[in-house]
Amino acid sequence: MTCHNANRNVSGVNPVTGLWPDYRRAYDRGMSFPFRSLFILVLTFFFAAVGHADERIRSFISEITIDHAGRLQVTETLDVQAEGQRIRHGIFRDLPLTKHGIRWGGFDLVEATMDGAPVDTRIQRRDGVIRIYLGDEDTVVSPGEHRFRLRYDVARQVRFLADHDELYWNITGNAWAFRIDMAAARIRLPKGAVATEVKTFTGPLGSRKQDAFEQIEDGGGTVYVMADGALDWHEGLTTAIAFPTGIVARPSAMDRILFTIRDRPADMTALLGTVLLGGALWLIWRRKGKDAPLGRIRVRSTPPKGISPALAQYIRANGGVTNAAMVAATVDLGIKGYVVISQRATTWSVARTEKPHDGTLPVGEAAILAHLDRLEGPLVISPDNRKAVLALLGVFTAAMRDEHGETFHISHANWILLAGVAGYGLAFAIMWQALAGQTLLLHVMPALPLAIPLLTALKGGALRQVAQAVGIGLSISCLMWLIFGALSGALGLLAAAGLIALPVMFAVFTAGIGLTTATGRAQKIEIEGFRRHLCTTRLRGGSRGSARRRFESFLPYAIALGVERELTSAYEDAFMRAASRARGSIHVFMPAWYHGTPIADGSLGGGIAAACQGMTTGVNACTTSSSGASGFSGGGFSGGGGGGGGGGGW
Repeated sequence: MTCHNANRNVSGVNPVTGLWPDYRRAYDRGMSFPFRSLFILVLTFFFAAVGHADERIRSFISEITIDHAGRLQVTETLDVQAEGQRIRHGIFRDLPLTKHGIRWGGFDLVEATMDGAPVDTRIQRRDGVIRIYLGDEDTVVSPGEHRFRLRYDVARQVRFLADHDELYWNITGNAWAFRIDMAAARIRLPKGAVATEVKTFTGPLGSRKQDAFEQIEDGGGTVYVMADGALDWHEGLTTAIAFPTGIVARPSAMDRILFTIRDRPADMTALLGTVLLGGALWLIWRRKGKDAPLGRIRVRSTPPKGISPALAQYIRANGGVTNAAMVAATVDLGIKGYVVISQRATTWSVARTEKPHDGTLPVGEAAILAHLDRLEGPLVISPDNRKAVLALLGVFTAAMRDEHGETFHISHANWILLAGVAGYGLAFAIMWQALAGQTLLLHVMPALPLAIPLLTALKGGALRQVAQAVGIGLSISCLMWLIFGALSGALGLLAAAGLIALPVMFAVFTAGIGLTTATGRAQKIEIEGFRRHLCTTRLRGGSRGSARRRFESFLPYAIALGVERELTSAYEDAFMRAASRARGSIHVFMPAWYHGTPIADGSLGGGIAAACQGMTTGVNACTTSSSGASGFSGGGFSGGGGGGGGGGGW
């Protein structure tokens, strides 16, 4: 094929023998200097326009061979005029992914060249399109004509109809950003096949114009088609060729299953991977962490012997340490006379009294007291003093876990960590398939939350804390992958569902894998019995003072077990009964361990309970934003059929 000269004189005027003499005669007649200058400038732009060619595709030649499996070997040769406008580094070719056209699993890029030499390629899948970039982003294409050749294979492009088989193929595509001066294709049918009918369509998408030349060669085994004229922007060339049935093998049921898996790798990875991982986690839970129900619970009116309020919460929460537990321990210290709790609006402070530590305090309360002893003044609980509150919480949590560990509940942190690592692996596999061809940054950046468990481990965190940190990182990573996948248009429904399911599966597994020990089971039964007592019975007491003392002794447990309101209601009933039997006026009462708004006798329970809830809220405000410590065809048209797409420059 003869290539067009990029610098040919499209005006048909000889610039030397035609225009220059006219200019010389005008100059010789004494044209004034400004007009001569303007005349020269106009001529300069005229010659530049004459010699300059628009970016376009000079020729688009496609060689297509169909094998007996219905697979197409396609070689596209494009002679492209580049002028450094849109074509700076090379061109890109778009091939749409459609139900009856090209599928992702049936596409294979074989070779790409530019001017006869291998060229860098990058394949990107987005918005239902395979985009193939040809060129080097660090190299600028020189102006002029360049030949790009692209070889690729596509499977399952033959349509099996009742009385014939056919190839319905969009040769050029209808989405090119350039004009195509000449477009043609030669299609070789499988050995033994003879073309019985050929129809070729031209024009924009949906056009049924047939401005094309068709020729059957080699006794019907080869078909040559060519557009009659140039194709404008977003115009294309499509052909439909019918041939007898029985030559191309039809796919079996197993082939169709395998086609589905190959066509949607990210979705299939998400579906199969999630099912397999979920099944594995279920089996592990059945063997390692299935707790039996507690059984019969007897209500008891006193706390279990040797169990502090914070330890009651620790046992009931299967080794978890909450902000409420620390508040309960602090209130218990106040009732015992070791600290004074003060309130001013929404700001709280905890100050140490002069009462010495006698060595009998529970480990959590002793840790709080020792921490307060090291401070120069009261501990202020407010968002402005977040670091100090977090430090106290860290000391309290470490003391509880160091002392009690997994005495009452085996967390199986090793299995939790394994589940988190497996979840990360599956999420990465899903997105590696979904974001194929995208920049590596989209794959790697969502994995940055892995730094959370790494930092936890470096800070000396226990295995359970590291495992829980992996779960937090997994949730953040899956959210980032979901956002990136949605923005790139590369994420299918099943893949998205898989990314959502992984953190949920991890959370459910983490909550259920732990196993209560025999000691923990016995203590849980007693703690639950006492909790029910706090919720359902009335406080006993013959006098108002007796009712207050009983209320104060039970209050830390109620805070730790989350039943402050129920205890308040019980106290109010007990107080009213005692008051009805007593004589004299109701006086103002203020607990020695609480400094704040004075509380009338009849509202001690409600006032103190509300104050403790406010203190817990204050601690939560200091820890929530920065801590995770408490958990975690023939009748076709132009543009129809397989193939198609388009392209442009980059």
